[in-house]
Amino acid sequence: MADELKAIQAELDSLLDRLSAHLEHDAEPSPGREDAARVVLHYAREGRSLEASVCTARDVARGRWQGPKITPTSRLGELADSDHPEGLAPLVEAMRAIWEWQWHRFPLEDKHAAAMARAVDAWSSKQCQFIGENLGLELTPKRCGGVRQVDPRGAVREMAAHDARSRHQHDPTENPTGTGLFERVGEHYALSEGATRRAYYADEIKELWKEIERIEAGFRRDDKT
Repeated sequence: MADELKAIQAELDSLLDRLSAHLEHDAEPSPGREDAARVVLHYAREGRSLEASVCTARDVARGRWQGPKITPTSRLGELADSDHPEGLAPLVEAMRAIWEWQWHRFPLEDKHAAAMARAVDAWSSKQCQFIGENLGLELTPKRCGGVRQVDPRGAVREMAAHDARSRHQHDPTENPTGTGLFERVGEHYALSEGATRRAYYADEIKELWKEIERIEAGFRRDDKT
């Protein structure tokens, strides 16, 4: 068994060296074995081509990922444009990386995981009331100028919209877009038919679906090449 593992290790070392050398082409900073391993993990998890994973790695490293963008009015968007304590910068960068990860699914860098781990450790050790407070992160005000800023049910409505779309796409005959579909989905999320309908047709949701469709179309093109 030990001899077999040694043989696998030698092959793995060779593979990572070859892949990191390939990634070094016009890359800055120069990638290493860890970067190559992240490409391999992305490839193994996504089940697409290795070339597509390499392209994703380069786009993410260069900040050229062409997925949905953080909006200026979101909390992350506001933090990007504000002067915040120096110690908060790594956590903000990590949160942005995690937000983008949900779209490209490329493994996070250690520095981002470490920044989040430190913030969680401080919260777990009761050094602060919420994650990031000890670094200068502020709570989102519930209201600003009389306008509601916090929407606790926003995520639920978004999930309901995605669920309705998924059901319709899976079986449009059984789930035509209309009152019946919105009632069935809304019941699952404790939403009215009207609330589910409004979430389904909300402009921000439609824009998000356009982005998803564009990304999926790009993936299909990559897989054909």
